[in-house]
Amino acid sequence: MQPGLFLFDLDGTLVDTAPDLGGAVNDMRIARGLEPLPLECLREPAGHGAPKLLKSAFNMETTDPEYAAMRLEFLRNYAARGVSHSPLFPGIRELLEALREMRVPMGVVTNKPQELADKVCRDLDLADFMEVVIGLGPEGTKLKPAPDSLLLALRKTGIPAERTLYAGDNTKDALAAQAARMPFAFVAWGCQQELPDAQLYECAARTPADLMSWMLRR
Repeated sequence: MQPGLFLFDLDGTLVDTAPDLGGAVNDMRIARGLEPLPLECLREPAGHGAPKLLKSAFNMETTDPEYAAMRLEFLRNYAARGVSHSPLFPGIRELLEALREMRVPMGVVTNKPQELADKVCRDLDLADFMEVVIGLGPEGTKLKPAPDSLLLALRKTGIPAERTLYAGDNTKDALAAQAARMPFAFVAWGCQQELPDAQLYECAARTPADLMSWMLRR
């Protein structure tokens, strides 16, 4: 089956942003006279954004009175770093080029704030591949696992869920796809090491080429 739309999560799916996300929170530790944490300690939390990274780096909960200010500092640090240490995963550009050659429309749906999602896509030359880039913020969408951002992508493209595929590296991605009634592939090269519940995904992709195979055999 050739889908009407192939959507991708961003962090941990298309781009290895863990080095810069982890670096942004380590910059905060260094500024406070603390030793930076090893990247491998921050890779899994990086898949969950600021709440888990601040928890790992400072044992800070989202209910802490200082959390909002710390989150803003983290986002400023991350924006300043950009994608300086955030490459595309091996095989991703080849996958996107193959899908474009097949004229399969593509998009990004991420929990990253919209401005940062747009910046990452621009800086890594992903924007030209994408019909739509949906981050946190537009039209009051809630974070995944809510399906809001996926449904917004469908509204913007005019393509129904049954003709759309979604790939992501997190159980939250899988739950959002399930709620949107959208076939889902879990990518095993991202931040989450454990597979989601088997009922939540059709494909467990070990390489980007596996996503192409999944699409073609549906």
